[in-house]
Amino acid sequence: MYTVNQTFYHRRIGIANTRCSGNEHHILSCPHNPVFRIDSSCSHRRDVFLRCLCSDCDDYTPTDIVRLADRPTPISGRLEVFSWEGGWGGVCSYDWTEWNSRVACRQLGFRDGARAYTNTRRQSVTFALFNVRCTGYESSLLHCSYSTSSTQGCTDPIYIRCECSRCPNSLLREPQQLDATTQSTQTFEWIFDQNINDYEIAFLTQKNPNTLFYVRAGNVVKENTRFKHRIRLINVDNRATVAFNLTNISTTDMGVFLLYVQQLLLSSKAILIVKNFAVVPDGKFASQVHESVSFGWHLTPLRQLRDVELDILLTTPATGRLHLDYYYTHWLPDNPGRHSIPQQRDYLHPTVVIDDVTVSDAGRYVIEVMLTSSVHRWLNASWRFSTTLVVAAPAETITSTTADYYTHRINTVAEHGSPNYTAISTGQPYAKCNGPRTQESNTYPTNTVITLSVFFCGVIPL
Repeated sequence: MYTVNQTFYHRRIGIANTRCSGNEHHILSCPHNPVFRIDSSCSHRRDVFLRCLCSDCDDYTPTDIVRLADRPTPISGRLEVFSWEGGWGGVCSYDWTEWNSRVACRQLGFRDGARAYTNTRRQSVTFALFNVRCTGYESSLLHCSYSTSSTQGCTDPIYIRCECSRCPNSLLREPQQLDATTQSTQTFEWIFDQNINDYEIAFLTQKNPNTLFYVRAGNVVKENTRFKHRIRLINVDNRATVAFNLTNISTTDMGVFLLYVQQLLLSSKAILIVKNFAVVPDGKFASQVHESVSFGWHLTPLRQLRDVELDILLTTPATGRLHLDYYYTHWLPDNPGRHSIPQQRDYLHPTVVIDDVTVSDAGRYVIEVMLTSSVHRWLNASWRFSTTLVVAAPAETITSTTADYYTHRINTVAEHGSPNYTAISTGQPYAKCNGPRTQESNTYPTNTVITLSVFFCGVIPL
């Protein structure tokens, strides 16, 4: 499996040691190290990936014993439980775990727990539960271990944020995956349940988003990019629809297009697949025995995609069908006399090198590419590129002086009737046979018609 995502290709790390309180409106408002001045110990292996949650849904279902109080949003608040002795009370935050939040949120009707958070506005709270310890599989907080009293003075109640089962969505339809060919035109269209006045369209490269155009109060501003003269907005009078045509498509347009709507805090991605993106060998390739051949498949436009997994398979007469990674890392070192190791090993430029072609190398050479994504679960694309290697041996001329040597069996029509092989004239070029030979006779009567048998050994005569 070969993964293309934000971490695979080299780019600069922007900030490190970021410390937010949770009340900031911008990530750069949080304390952090100077921008682009990163310690060498901070590598791309420590990149941060975020999954944002919607803050509005109707999942919340309080019960007779568990509820959220002081709810700043429909999905968060101070966790409280009911006890017969003291009524509703808070839960002590000491040693609170993620598993506790998951159980509490599911009990309140949500899909799962997101995390606990701190409320900066302190207030006096009566506590009902202490030392809660859940495994994460319980259906109720009261199925976890806990205590109703504590010898430690607890001052901070726990506040939790939960994950919705289904977020309200103003987006009724989105393009998701679009297929095109070079020189063609493709339509991108998003349909909402309300008017959209301000939005932005960007092309996501491996480094930074490349804004193509944006709309503010109905006014369109196109940025100075390579897309500028190939974008045509459509349905501009229908404010509930965002749509544009991309004309004269090329392989460099293959990638992720992003729609961002500020008023809804919504982003939607569409992936454009240019189906004829690959540069591949001809469908048939001819070679002589002992020559050198090299097959290369250029799949580099796939590098423009983000957050995708590529499964690449190689099939050859020598290897059978196997993963490209296994071919490079295991098969080539284990079979040094069959194929040669390419000078540059690139998974998006698979290469097969044969320095000394033999008859057994003839056949089909196939690259299969399967494209999926754990981020864009709707993505599904695959390709199969095949070329055939035809191998021919050098011709050898058979003369009357060498006929006995090359002939497996010599029969005379007069003495033996039907010959086993086709009669030929001496001097006609055929491939030499390496099979067993028996010489029955090398002296023939005058005017004898000779049937000369010749093996082709699986090689096409020139």
